[in-house]
Amino acid sequence: GNYVFTPNANQCASPVTLIVTVTNNIVPDFATTLTLCSGTTAPTLNTTSPNGIVGTWSPATINNTTSGNYTFTPEPNQCAAPLILAVTVTNFDFTFNEKCDDRNFIIESIIENPSTDANYEWTLENSSTILSQESFLNVTELLNSNGITNVFPKTFSLKIVTDEGCEETREVTIFNAFCGIPKGISPNNDGLNDSFDLTGLGVESISIFNRYGRKIYSKNNYLNEWYGQSDNGHELPDGTYYYLLNKSDGKQVTGWVYINRQVN
Repeated sequence: GNYVFTPNANQCASPVTLIVTVTNNIVPDFATTLTLCSGTTAPTLNTTSPNGIVGTWSPATINNTTSGNYTFTPEPNQCAAPLILAVTVTNFDFTFNEKCDDRNFIIESIIENPSTDANYEWTLENSSTILSQESFLNVTELLNSNGITNVFPKTFSLKIVTDEGCEETREVTIFNAFCGIPKGISPNNDGLNDSFDLTGLGVESISIFNRYGRKIYSKNNYLNEWYGQSDNGHELPDGTYYYLLNKSDGKQVTGWVYINRQVN
């Protein structure tokens, strides 16, 4: 706008007009948002914007473990406005859960802080052949239909890539894919049927009795910890034992299991 200076009277002075031109601040054309996977290399914060504005950042470097805001302050006399960069750091990790679904042995992946979408690639040991692109692997179905030998242990690898571009690879080793209750165990340290393996069956508690009805072993949240020992850790003699299982679905299961330590 125009600003008129008018002199007081009796000074033999003329008015003068000041023309003021206000220029809009230039906005540095940096990106204003950035998403990083936790622990990945963060980009360097440039001190000159693509449209030529020079300034400084506070903080000066991006922390690749914590989300936060970073402010760009232009140097003086550039008619430039400050800018805020919002950095979101995504924490990504996953674990495995082994379970039985009816008669199928399933390995499912559980993502912490789940993404809206992700790509999955299951492979076997050192093979590059993709076995499945689901969040879970049906091992029983795989063994029945894919010609993979039914020999254990087996190690599977899963690579997950989230929609933010975060990538993690984990391995899981399974020692059987049996979705039933074993009829017997042979705890002779040969790596085969050494323990009463109920992994994936949802056993909340187990009680084992000898042939006289005396409880000799019990455990909550049971997986495969019984290898023919009593509660005090003593080795039990070969023979038939009675078990009582309380499962997470509310059912009780009873039956007999035989201990045989003899090596053929």
